[in-house]
Amino acid sequence: MHGWVAGADDHEASSKVGDYLHKSGDLKTIVEITQEENWKTKKLVANLTNEIDVKNQNLDELECKYNQTVMSLDKMMRDLKEMQYHAHNHLVKIIEENRKLKEMLSLKRQELSFRFGELNSLVALTEMERKKLEDEKKSHFFHYYAESTHMYMF
Repeated sequence: MHGWVAGADDHEASSKVGDYLHKSGDLKTIVEITQEENWKTKKLVANLTNEIDVKNQNLDELECKYNQTVMSLDKMMRDLKEMQYHAHNHLVKIIEENRKLKEMLSLKRQELSFRFGELNSLVALTEMERKKLEDEKKSHFFHYYAESTHMYMF
């Protein structure tokens, strides 16, 4: 790339270069160019500083939300662990109660089975005694009938 610095005489010349510079360029002094560049640099720095401030503010807000979320999750995890602890204890109690109830049920079944056996024995014994009593009644009836029949014969 090639170039040159045009002076005031180039700008004011009545040549093709002078016409071109007059139409397309502004004639400025080095001080004016330096001031303009300083102003642009200051404006750029101010804009970038403002963007950095906005980004830092957004970062602070995100950090705050992040910390709130972490604290909320920590609380939820503590609550969840507490719920799991209580649920586990409740489940252990239910299982123990179920085991005891099964044991009691088994004992009641054994007791009922034993009583059923005793009841069947008593029913059988009662049936035998009832038959024996009927037999005795029949025997006494026949004996009494036989004796009363003898009495009438005389």
